[in-house]
Amino acid sequence: LGRGVYGVAGGLRFAAGMEGAGGGGFPSIETFAEVAEAGVSSPQFTSLCTWLVSELRALCPLEEDVSPACGPEDVETFQIEMSGLLGELRCPYPSLTTGDVTARLRTPENCLQLLYFLSSELLAARLQARKRPPSPEQANRSKEAVRELQLICQALGMPEADPGCPVPQLMADIEAKISGLLSTLPPEHMAPLMKSILTSEQWVG
Repeated sequence: LGRGVYGVAGGLRFAAGMEGAGGGGFPSIETFAEVAEAGVSSPQFTSLCTWLVSELRALCPLEEDVSPACGPEDVETFQIEMSGLLGELRCPYPSLTTGDVTARLRTPENCLQLLYFLSSELLAARLQARKRPPSPEQANRSKEAVRELQLICQALGMPEADPGCPVPQLMADIEAKISGLLSTLPPEHMAPLMKSILTSEQWVG
């Protein structure tokens, strides 16, 4: 997937661009640096690595998995699992794949390099996923959603939507139509139908 040796500085620059490349909710540069500085014994570091791996596994058929270290006794297991994952991903960095498994993440630089490598693999997987044609199930769901929106347009007296009209644009047109209709109603028509507060028993009933 993601290849090329950029080094630690390149990893930071890469992480900065993740949010603009479809990495919603991706940690900031500062978070990467702070977590790497805390090291492999930090629950924050292992949790971030685990999150990156879980996101990657959702897109790639990987056999290896990694569990977060809940305590000092789990750190060695985490490093062994990470070694297996890096082998499956064919990680090109010798500092992360050779030597004593429990010594590879002793420095903040190596920890940051690991975060960079996992994030680069994740970005590459996300970009590849975007290029794949939608599955028949996804296509059917999309068609059903468009049909529902077209029925709403008919109910609102709107012109029939162009089949090629993007769904976001269609929803925006519907919202504008509804807002326009609501603005013509007298204030008393906008009063809530129920003013009392329901008890928990009434909600269940």
